[in-house]
Amino acid sequence: MQLIKASDNGKPLESSFAFRYWWKTQRILGLLPNKSDHYWYYLYGIFMNIFCTLCLPITLLINLFFVNGLEELITNISMTVLLSMIIFKQLAILYNRNALFKANKYLKELDKRANPHKQDRQHILKGMRLSQLYHCFYLVYYFLGSTGLCITGLNLHQLIFSGWFPQLFQDPKYNFYLTFAYQGFSQYYLTIINGCSDCYLQCYLVVLIGHIRALSNRIERIGLNKSMNQNDNLKELVECITDHKHLLAYFDCITSAISQTMLVQFFVAIVVLCLNSFKLLYFSRSIAQFIVEPAQLIALVIEIFPCCYYMDQLQEEDYNLTLSIYSCKWYEQSLKFKKVLIIFMQHSQRLKTVKAGHITPVNLENFVAISMIGFKQLAFLYNRNALLYVNTYLKRLDKRVETHKQDRLHILRAVRISRLYHWFYVVYFVMGSTGLCVIGINSNELVFSGWIPQVFKEPKHNFYLTFAYQSFSQYFMTVINGLCDSYLQCYLVVLIGHIRALSNRIERIGLNKSMSQSDNMKELVGCIKDHKQMMAYLDYITPAISQTMLVQFFVAVVVLCLSALKLLYYSRSIMEFIVEPAHLLVLVIEIYPCCYYMDQLQEENYNLRLSIYSCKWYEQDQDFQKVQIIFMQNLQRPKTVKAGNLAPVNLENFVAVIKFTFSLYTLLTNMT
Repeated sequence: MQLIKASDNGKPLESSFAFRYWWKTQRILGLLPNKSDHYWYYLYGIFMNIFCTLCLPITLLINLFFVNGLEELITNISMTVLLSMIIFKQLAILYNRNALFKANKYLKELDKRANPHKQDRQHILKGMRLSQLYHCFYLVYYFLGSTGLCITGLNLHQLIFSGWFPQLFQDPKYNFYLTFAYQGFSQYYLTIINGCSDCYLQCYLVVLIGHIRALSNRIERIGLNKSMNQNDNLKELVECITDHKHLLAYFDCITSAISQTMLVQFFVAIVVLCLNSFKLLYFSRSIAQFIVEPAQLIALVIEIFPCCYYMDQLQEEDYNLTLSIYSCKWYEQSLKFKKVLIIFMQHSQRLKTVKAGHITPVNLENFVAISMIGFKQLAFLYNRNALLYVNTYLKRLDKRVETHKQDRLHILRAVRISRLYHWFYVVYFVMGSTGLCVIGINSNELVFSGWIPQVFKEPKHNFYLTFAYQSFSQYFMTVINGLCDSYLQCYLVVLIGHIRALSNRIERIGLNKSMSQSDNMKELVGCIKDHKQMMAYLDYITPAISQTMLVQFFVAVVVLCLSALKLLYYSRSIMEFIVEPAHLLVLVIEIYPCCYYMDQLQEENYNLRLSIYSCKWYEQDQDFQKVQIIFMQNLQRPKTVKAGNLAPVNLENFVAVIKFTFSLYTLLTNMT
């Protein structure tokens, strides 16, 4: 806390100083030319950006045609996307540069108002301090990561990037060091550009939040000074409204930059997180790879988290501003003051939101969605071979139940339930998508607030084209999500059906008088082999359950809480009151069935022990009874699966997740 605490030297505030090091870094990189600059600066900027920013991704792109194997292909695609997107983020800064400069004009006006009061100054100084710390943190973190890659490459005698480079010398050693030097230099240059591109959004947002907090304090103080009459208080309120307009104008200046940059960030995060996770799980073997890959994944997460966090903070400060308006001594003021206050309060209730590329809001809820997107699919792909292999165990088990009607009914019932789950999830999600489409058609609104090129001159035709595209994409994603959410319980319910059939077979041992003790012993050994097949089946599907349910539990806690807050505090339209509860219900049904069937599995394990005890073991020989004892002792070990090897997947933890979500929601509502 001491690190972010800003010292006040009493000098006049200059909030724009929060970005001065950032702009200086842009200047050093050759990305901030002035009209007064000599042509050498322009040549320097053009050369550096072509030599480093443009050529390095091109060398990786060319190397895509010369890759050897899937691992190298995934690595090259991941790095090419990552490096190429740096160019687009920098273009977004250049495109919005004038707007970012214009924002400084509004900060000067706001600084004048905050100068006289110590508490207001502290809010702004803290925002400036955080802004400078973000700038330093990103540059240092990325610089250390680049240094680590260089050291690893030198130690392993490998290039930093698997890129194509012309062979200028006959000696391969000289070509290696020349290529390594070029990649190392270009990497450091791009590292600084990327650090600047990733930190400036939260820097501008945290300064804005500091000024909003200072404005809230000024509004709360209205009426406390007894030496000021009602006209003075009205004048102060009008000045606060002027300050609020300056804040809105400042926000408008940075909105375009946030929207464009975060669109690139979200796209990069989805692609690179999935590719790198897949590579880490399937191909990474060396210690260096297990260090570098997770560090890169962390870097991708911290690129988008702070901006999403501060956009949520901005929503909260908007709400607090409304409370501050209500908290001042308005009831002691004139009628004109109260009328102005009502208009101000109504306007302050309009939420400030920014959409990445005018498609999806930049907030913590979407940060969680982006971070977790692909992980359920990744868990499925990672365990695909295991899920396919379990079919061999099912074939062996099916042969054992073919001759008895009651055993067959247990299996057929399980297969039926499995299919019903599949159809229920797909149909439920499709109905939800259809509901969104119907609401959109009736209200003449798009399914999602997304951008699409205006192909036709007639707006009506563009609307229907966009609506058709969004609906088709939504239905496609709905089916994928339904498949990812249903397969776990489908596999579990089939396993439970086979365990029930096994319990029946064990109970029947000794009932057939035509079978000798050796025949009964043989049947018991057959049942034990069947049980081993089932445990092997469970072992194969356990990683899929563990990984998928860890994601589901985490998403459920965060998204349930955020969606509940949004529903109670921010939802205004009837559509939102319909869609949000349906969204909450979807999250619940994603985790409940798997938890329920894991509890059922425990119960069937207990019933299996009762079945062993229920057979006529007392009429069998000593060898039978010894084998039976060992079998029963083995069954006393409970079969549990832990989500991410942390918490058991069962109904108790399902309830715990819901309770924790409610507790977190209660805490957040009390804080606000």
